[in-house]
Amino acid sequence: MRPITDTKDLTRHDHQAQVLYSLMVDRFLDGNSCNNKKLHIPEVLDIVDYQGGDFAGVTKKIKEGFFSDLGITTIWLSPIAQNPWDAWGYYEFDGKPCKYKDINGDQPSYTKFSAYHGYWPIYITAIEQRFGTEDEFRKLLSTAHDHDINVILDYVANHMHISSPTLQAHPDWMTDSILPDGRRNFELWDEQRLTTWFDSHIPSLDLEREDVYSPLTDSALYWLEHYDIDGFRHDACKHIPECYWRTLTKKIKTRMPDKDVWMIGETYGNADLISSYVKTGMLNAQFDFNIYHTAINVFGRNYSMHNLADVIHESLTTYGSHHTMGNISGNHDKARFISLAGGALSWNEDHKEAGWTRYVGIGDTATAYKKSILLEVLNMTLPGVPCIYQGDEYAEFGANDPDNRHMLRF
Repeated sequence: MRPITDTKDLTRHDHQAQVLYSLMVDRFLDGNSCNNKKLHIPEVLDIVDYQGGDFAGVTKKIKEGFFSDLGITTIWLSPIAQNPWDAWGYYEFDGKPCKYKDINGDQPSYTKFSAYHGYWPIYITAIEQRFGTEDEFRKLLSTAHDHDINVILDYVANHMHISSPTLQAHPDWMTDSILPDGRRNFELWDEQRLTTWFDSHIPSLDLEREDVYSPLTDSALYWLEHYDIDGFRHDACKHIPECYWRTLTKKIKTRMPDKDVWMIGETYGNADLISSYVKTGMLNAQFDFNIYHTAINVFGRNYSMHNLADVIHESLTTYGSHHTMGNISGNHDKARFISLAGGALSWNEDHKEAGWTRYVGIGDTATAYKKSILLEVLNMTLPGVPCIYQGDEYAEFGANDPDNRHMLRF
């Protein structure tokens, strides 16, 4: 072995040198207006309707050097499997004025949602038609590889949308929505970690059963075998049992022994829980949310630097100094840091409600940008793999979902 002394010696397969860019396909760039299909109904406000981003838009920006200029080596695409065509979910404004109008120009009292984000799969091996065709996806992949950039897919295994034909054919694959004590098993993230539903229309799968996890792992393999992707960002890892991960990893190594597949997962919890997914035979990495949660309080609220030192020490002690754990400065489930740092968004208010009911900008820009720079410097220099959420490269502002998912500004 010899040390690398010139970055030109690094390739996209050197995972220690990765820089991720997380993008939401529908909210990145509209490169082909022919596949634009908004729901365009009063029950769905425009901010949670499809905006037209697609594979062609991502490919265009790869060719233009957008990602290369940022030093990106891996693009993380939001889920691209086919989602429902109609509106689901419900958010009530509870008498508070919504800052948006519906398509008739009326003041809404509630909204439903489209599946623009991709996290409600109905056909888990079919491509979402609004994002483009199979050929356009393959063009994205080949263009990225020509520019020495990996592409990983956000893969959803924990749940499907309730309208999925798979669940219609196998209703017993769903976990119980009602607990023995009569409570609804919804959003009980820690109490019912492996069975809780994300919502009434998003049932979790009983992945402790081999007859369920076996075909689901085969579905993940489908994407690797049919498209030249480089790995996965796995959604909701903590809600999926170990048997699923070990089966998936074994199948990849058995059926694709020569392919370099990198897998990183999403787990919110303590270091012990997070590290349980990066053991031998499991995933390559997890996102280190604990550093993120501490860092935003240190840089944004002037908490003690000792807090940050402690959590970084815990991370290095738990994962080692040569890990590929993911470090973030934001993601699609968090309010934009610059809005918190500048005071436009209060730390103690409901960040989702704020995004629905008022304009959330930056506030004190001089202070906010300085604090944002500190967070980004930490993110890019910590051991591990830095991840930029789309818009953070220019300090996009906003509250939480969906106000943190505006179309990217070029």
